[in-house]
Amino acid sequence: MKRALLTSILFFAILLVSAQQPQRNPESESRTYKVMSFNIRMSGFSQSDGINAWSNRKEAVINMIHDVDADFFGVQEMLPDQKQYLRKHLKEYGMVGVGRDDGKNEGECMAIFYKKKDFKLIKGRTFWLSETPEAVSKGWDAACKRTLTYTCLQDKRNNQNIYYFNTHLDHMGKIARRESVKLICRIIDSICPQKELVPVILSGDMNSTIEDDIFRPFEKNGMAASRNKAKKSSSLDTYNAYDKDGTFVTNKGAHVIDHFFNSACVEVAEFQTNVKDYGVPYISDHYPIILTFSIKKK
Repeated sequence: MKRALLTSILFFAILLVSAQQPQRNPESESRTYKVMSFNIRMSGFSQSDGINAWSNRKEAVINMIHDVDADFFGVQEMLPDQKQYLRKHLKEYGMVGVGRDDGKNEGECMAIFYKKKDFKLIKGRTFWLSETPEAVSKGWDAACKRTLTYTCLQDKRNNQNIYYFNTHLDHMGKIARRESVKLICRIIDSICPQKELVPVILSGDMNSTIEDDIFRPFEKNGMAASRNKAKKSSSLDTYNAYDKDGTFVTNKGAHVIDHFFNSACVEVAEFQTNVKDYGVPYISDHYPIILTFSIKKK
């Protein structure tokens, strides 16, 4: 009888202590995220690329993506055959993005991949960097059609929404690069009017170094250069050109043209240029860049 009474008292004591413990609230949990941007180098140059042809590096690209294990990532220059290959070997990721030449499948695709088990796609869309962003078009003095793809991803674990934008500015048109930045600011404002309160990440091959004044509208618009805000950062070259002329291998930062930008509530922990060896001379003529971040509590 005494044993039963003691057992009951102990049981209720445990219940009382448990009730006094703070309850876990998934929505308030702070998480760390990893996002990657990678110019994959289109497969259309396979003949001139020789040893660096897509057919020789595609397996290494998949190995790199699995090694990085990003929560979501953006790619530039992805052609239809490359999209088919990535989707076949990255079944854990969903994808948003269209071909820039027809708004469907033709031409390069500035795609966003996200982990399906961790994120719900709330919305996503592609815009053209031109005077008519809603339609397939080429803008200003650009040599090519250029696009901006975005997603709103909801973390299934804490219901946090994250807005991620991925782009590729023109490699020739100086006016196009400048006007594209202004346009991207307007698009971000239209989608995230309170971006100071929500996490917004922009990445891509910008074809300009971070010191270029074309990026000033981002700063004025509350989008900081993530490389400069990171607690741990990298200034290595992001463009290597397969080291064809022998000047890129030193990685001293003269060709840093791939960037991340982030809104104010994004806490940047690390900016990394991934120069790891994946068994081939180069996985692309660009190195992937990786951002590790958390979200400041409101």
